[in-house]
Amino acid sequence: MDLQSPYETVFDYTDFFSLARAYRSQVNSMLFLGLGGGSAPKRLWRDFRGLRLQVVELDPAVVDVARRYFALPDDPRIRVDVEDGRRYLVREDRRWDAIAIDVYFDDGIPFHMTSREFVELVHDRLVPGGVVVVNVIGAIAGNGSKLFRAILRTYRTVFPTVAVHPVDGGTGYQNVMLVATDAASPSKAVLLSRWQRVRAAAPGAPDLRDAILGRYEREIPLDDVPTLTDDYAPTDALLVD
Repeated sequence: MDLQSPYETVFDYTDFFSLARAYRSQVNSMLFLGLGGGSAPKRLWRDFRGLRLQVVELDPAVVDVARRYFALPDDPRIRVDVEDGRRYLVREDRRWDAIAIDVYFDDGIPFHMTSREFVELVHDRLVPGGVVVVNVIGAIAGNGSKLFRAILRTYRTVFPTVAVHPVDGGTGYQNVMLVATDAASPSKAVLLSRWQRVRAAAPGAPDLRDAILGRYEREIPLDDVPTLTDDYAPTDALLVD
């Protein structure tokens, strides 16, 4: 975090969560699974005054650190609950316009939040036409790509549209954002036009032109990776392919 500008984002991938507003023009409620320092939710809280945010974080120490040192707002529009994200979705049956997923350990990802059953649960917690934005760390092709491609394959068993937005461009190891929805995939021109209108109403919102134009359009082979399930989700093995 920049101490002089605590609501500005330092890592590019955090801005990509705002793609939810490009794929779905009306986002009034948004659920975040995973808090970290709170960079993405607090930026959205600042940029979009009518947006109601719910954050779910497993570790209470992370919430304490975010509030003490990372300027996470104490405001009714950004509520934080301490709980496992999947258990929260099982317990809480409300529906959201958008759901953001950013859940990582130091050296891996919780397998129970990658499986088809989990993705089906996420799908059930969206309003019709809602959108999911998922941060995945990995490569699109070549070495280090199997976990990303398995997660992509899994999401595509549930959502008809799963767009791929690499944060750094290319196919190498990086943050890759998946945007999943039941709606048809808008063209890049439509996304740019929508985002222009969003920024006209919310001038503080990030510039997503490069994020939109960088959407990966080539076919990604998935035949050599599994669909992840509660019975079989070898995420650690796929990390070190």
